[in-house]
Amino acid sequence: MDPTELKFTVPANLRDDVPGLLVQADGVVAGFEGNPALFPNSGAIVQALKDARQKLAEKHTASAPLKKSRQVRSPEEKALRARLTEGAHFTETCANNDPANGAAIIAASTFSQKRRSPRPKPDLALKLTKVEGTVFADAKAKGRRVFYSWRYSLDNGLTWVEVAQTNTHTTLLVGLPTLKTVLVQVAVTQKSVRGPWSDSASILVH
Repeated sequence: MDPTELKFTVPANLRDDVPGLLVQADGVVAGFEGNPALFPNSGAIVQALKDARQKLAEKHTASAPLKKSRQVRSPEEKALRARLTEGAHFTETCANNDPANGAAIIAASTFSQKRRSPRPKPDLALKLTKVEGTVFADAKAKGRRVFYSWRYSLDNGLTWVEVAQTNTHTTLLVGLPTLKTVLVQVAVTQKSVRGPWSDSASILVH
């Protein structure tokens, strides 16, 4: 699969403490072994997890509990962390190779899917309305006690028409000629000081 088309992202989300890591490793091993059809060719990864888990458990029971600081992590703890990270990457690969069952694969592994961040709102967005020659303009809100100045251009920015200021981050531009591309800009006034005009947003008016 093309990496640019990955649908699922599976972070390891490793536990901070040794007991938590041991429990996490047990869950991952059980998930892989209990669902072989979802995790083909996982034998080597499972065995590496088991070996690293056993070594850390032996180290942990033979010594005082380790601190959470990275500087005092034992080689055994670092090894299990590396194996768990490999397990998360393997789970991600399995999920993206079988996207129809991707969510089930991730759930079975006991890892969790990384939630995608919502697409950030643009500084200025334009949308056509049902009314001919009318465009809805929506700027990114800047808080309370803020005023928004608006202007548009029908000649690719050579000249501008400034319209009524608003105290909300949206406005309607009406009476625009159809089949013309309109450029729109917004400027924000805070504490009686108007900021610069934004970059232009454009839309073909219908």
